[in-house]
Amino acid sequence: MLIVADDPNNLPMEFLKSFNRVVVAFNNDDLGNKTASAVLELLPQGQRLKTHNPDWSQELEAHLKEEQQKQKQLDRGFSL
Repeated sequence: MLIVADDPNNLPMEFLKSFNRVVVAFNNDDLGNKTASAVLELLPQGQRLKTHNPDWSQELEAHLKEEQQKQKQLDRGFSL
């Protein structure tokens, strides 16, 4: 399940507390770090997933390019 929120105060905390494992993902910047810390204080079972890039859009674009490169290499390996 994926829940998107722009403010940790808008999260359904009682619902999330019922899960043994919660992964939180925020941008890798000052605001993202502060927000993640606030959420993790409220959800001790939480675990943060950080990006290598500054934000998730860039992270997903990099992942897509990597997958496309892998596919090209596989396609070349099977061509005659």
